[in-house]
Amino acid sequence: MGRAIAEDLETYFVCRHAASSAPASGESYLAVDLTEKGSVNDLVKRCRPDVILHLAALADVDACEADPTRAYRLNVDATRNLVSAAGDAKIIYVSSDHVYDGAGANREADVRPTNVYALTKLWGEDIALSANAAALRLNFFCLGTEKKEGFAGWLTRSFRSKQPLRLFGDVFFNPIYAGFLPGILARVVERWQRGTFNVGYHGPGVSKAEFAMRLAARLGLSTETCVVASVGDAQLKTYRPRGMAMNVEFFEHAFGMRLPTLDRCLDSFCDDWRAWNDSDLLRLSDDPR
Repeated sequence: MGRAIAEDLETYFVCRHAASSAPASGESYLAVDLTEKGSVNDLVKRCRPDVILHLAALADVDACEADPTRAYRLNVDATRNLVSAAGDAKIIYVSSDHVYDGAGANREADVRPTNVYALTKLWGEDIALSANAAALRLNFFCLGTEKKEGFAGWLTRSFRSKQPLRLFGDVFFNPIYAGFLPGILARVVERWQRGTFNVGYHGPGVSKAEFAMRLAARLGLSTETCVVASVGDAQLKTYRPRGMAMNVEFFEHAFGMRLPTLDRCLDSFCDDWRAWNDSDLLRLSDDPR
């Protein structure tokens, strides 16, 4: 998420980006190990932030289940270190819809963590909320990067290459397009409130299969190699929740804004995807080789 929104955040904030190491040459990142309390204290003293946007996490569900100690250090200890160092700074803690597993649209009180990842993210929420924090539970999709393309990026690549796909028809969610997140975060800071809030697209959740089909239709890509299946038949290493769809009314009321619908999110993603592909093709046409 940090990679997806870092540049657009500059529209609203004067930003200092921190990561475990500089992710690419030419980019300005401050290196910090969030599990080292002294390093975190030094970073916060140096930057003196008004707002700390905490995006770092071990989000690999299987990795969390295989090594709960590492999940604890990265998702719980790191949050505790930031809270300890924050002082008067506002903290936006980005949590996950994995804390839910219920039918219909889950409200903020309907938590049901079913794996180590969800448990450690929920634990991190509690720590953040002991300070001046807003915890945003969300799922998002984006264009992705070469190193991590994300769900929507994987889908578009798979559709284009006509790879066989098994799409889950019994896993429901309501992810928001990352392009809207900088403006949403700016609104959160402007109308600051402590607490826990669901952030997803406005409207009923859809299955991952339906999401994929609607995305493919917008991009004019064939779904002939797709099969709708059950997550229960996938033999995944770690249990994944089926019901992650969220009711976002509490967020909308608290911050006075209507979150975008799924149609609007998909349209924005597709516009950006086409622009990215057009610019990529233009670069190739300009290549003297």
